[in-house]
Amino acid sequence: MGRASALALLLLSTHAWTADTERAVAFNETGIRHLLSSRPDAAVTDFEEALKLRPESRVLQRNLAAALSLRGRAHSEAKRLSQALVDFERAVELHPERLRYRHLRGETRLGLGGDGNRLYAREDFQWVLERDPDYYPTLIYLASMDYADRRLQSCVQLYDRALVLQADNPKVQAARDKAARELAVEERYETVRDRNFVVRYSPDIPRDVAEAVLGFCDDAYVKLTRELDTVPHKVTVVTLYPRGDFRSATRTHGWVGGLYDGTIRISMPGRRNPESVRGTLTHEFCHLLVHGITPRVPRWLDEGLAERAEGESVAASRARLSRQARPKLAELDGHALRGSDRASARRFYDLALAFTHFLHERGGERGMLDLLRALGSGRQPEAAVEAVYGRTLAQVFEAFVATLAEG
Repeated sequence: MGRASALALLLLSTHAWTADTERAVAFNETGIRHLLSSRPDAAVTDFEEALKLRPESRVLQRNLAAALSLRGRAHSEAKRLSQALVDFERAVELHPERLRYRHLRGETRLGLGGDGNRLYAREDFQWVLERDPDYYPTLIYLASMDYADRRLQSCVQLYDRALVLQADNPKVQAARDKAARELAVEERYETVRDRNFVVRYSPDIPRDVAEAVLGFCDDAYVKLTRELDTVPHKVTVVTLYPRGDFRSATRTHGWVGGLYDGTIRISMPGRRNPESVRGTLTHEFCHLLVHGITPRVPRWLDEGLAERAEGESVAASRARLSRQARPKLAELDGHALRGSDRASARRFYDLALAFTHFLHERGGERGMLDLLRALGSGRQPEAAVEAVYGRTLAQVFEAFVATLAEG
């Protein structure tokens, strides 16, 4: 029996056959065809028309929810998250027991950012797992939220459950191992906090040092949110490690003093010298803000903006570059940071800072923000640079290199 015929029988079980019933069945049938051919807009319209005729029909409600879910996913893929959320909200209302719709609503809320959306996303994910503890996509999303919020024990437990279901997933295994490694280091850490930041610190670091760093966080917030015209979507977590703990938790190269990977991590070079990490903290907070605008920022721009925010000398970077081999466009990909050679890393940072400064001189703050927003809209770096500066990335880079020869 076809689905349309089944719907007709369902309607006839409580209603006499009427012209409205026949029209509802017809709209449902065309809606299903549109749904199967991936035309969610048309399917939504058809199912809505059918529901006007038979608003009590659970079959029609669930069909409309399926069409809204398909359309919501299309909006999500196109980064139209506000429109996606509207569709997922309606899908949940029409079919509240469907786990997938709750998960998609939580995923979209998380993508939209903001403390309120994160709170509601967590509620959606927890609702799903209460009904199905093995719902794999939700396990992964909630684990990643717990990691970002430094709920490391819960994060590890969720990843462990996910790995029981898919033991051969190397990305999940790596994320789990990373969280477990950090938990072993940080489980004794203490906190100081204010409205925008939580600073977690080792018992080996005096509280007054952590409080001084919290003040540096606020200074960076005031400066960079104004310059980049954006604010974080949630409270920012900053973790202060003694050098040994930093290496154990992050497994970074010896020359790395800080990093941003969803939270900010700082290696404290001395127990009572907070001022020494002010620049590093500002650098990593800049990464956080830039990634909030566009996760697809190229490495050279990401590091160039962060170096600039930290206060590194453009003149010194240009001087070092002018004494070295002529820079090549391919160096902008940041491959030098994948190795352990400090001199190669220093050259990349110099190049990123000097080239970013060159762009800033030509387009000002507005040009830089336009570039970030173009990247955030989905444009590739080459297209984004050409749209903002009117020349290809290669042409702009060659013009920059020419200025190094001029001194």
